[in-house]
Amino acid sequence: MNGKKDKQISSPGNLGRKLKMRKIAVMLLALCLVPSLFGQAGGPVQTTSINLTAAQLQHLKAAPVQMVPAPGAHKVISLISEVAQYKFAATAYTIGNGGDLDLQLGTTTIKEPVRANGFLDQESNQIQTNGGYAGGSQSGLENQPLMISNNGPAEWSDGDGTVTITVYYTVVDLQ
Repeated sequence: MNGKKDKQISSPGNLGRKLKMRKIAVMLLALCLVPSLFGQAGGPVQTTSINLTAAQLQHLKAAPVQMVPAPGAHKVISLISEVAQYKFAATAYTIGNGGDLDLQLGTTTIKEPVRANGFLDQESNQIQTNGGYAGGSQSGLENQPLMISNNGPAEWSDGDGTVTITVYYTVVDLQ
């Protein structure tokens, strides 16, 4: 090798750049590889919205609505947050014996429900937000669709407003 090339490779500026590039490469490797090695890799944050009509809301106990399909074997939906928007029309809902808008994986409730009292029975537009996630047995949560239902003893009646529910979630590969 000639002296000129050796001098360029070992110059302080080039050496500093090489060290920075190595540090960046090691950081990227750690950030991308380590979560996968420990089974913590989830997909990107996804979002979906569903509009529930008055007819759907009045029959939500008997006919729950699917928000996200089952993700497949050895996978689970991990709910991050939910936003529920009630659009009042002309008549508020009669809640009767209660019940809430319940998010479930299959039949397992996975978070704090949207309270129907103070939401669907109001004569103005309403918003509720919820976050968090409750656990359960793997067999009860794995490969289950995300559903919305009325968890009360009876259907709601009379109302003609709509509800838009938006959820943010990831799909996690189980080990």
